[in-house]
Amino acid sequence: MSSLDDARELIITLDEIQGAYTRNLPKEVRDNVDTTVALITAVRTDPTDLGNNDYFSIERQVEIQIFYSLNINYDPEELENKIMKLFKDSLWNIIQPGVLNTDPGTFQLYESFYLSKKYDS
Repeated sequence: MSSLDDARELIITLDEIQGAYTRNLPKEVRDNVDTTVALITAVRTDPTDLGNNDYFSIERQVEIQIFYSLNINYDPEELENKIMKLFKDSLWNIIQPGVLNTDPGTFQLYESFYLSKKYDS
């Protein structure tokens, strides 16, 4: 399973997330500001555990962007905390926790998390 699929399987378990997508958002999802969705994309891949002119594992980093519904009825910081705990408990490293921003066009809150996980090669 790819790192994107691994991250998607985790994020979709959260009740606050109505949809999780990898690589890109479908147009009908991009235009909908009434649901909270996640977009998971690859950021970088680094060979690790180097030795004897080879590598024995790969560190894969992903970005998870959360686009909040305009009508959320919970504190986004609570979801942020759930996401970090969920991934940490699943042996992911938190590279950069989410920071809330507002999209100037839709007025939606959004945030981006950067996480990584080591996979044996």
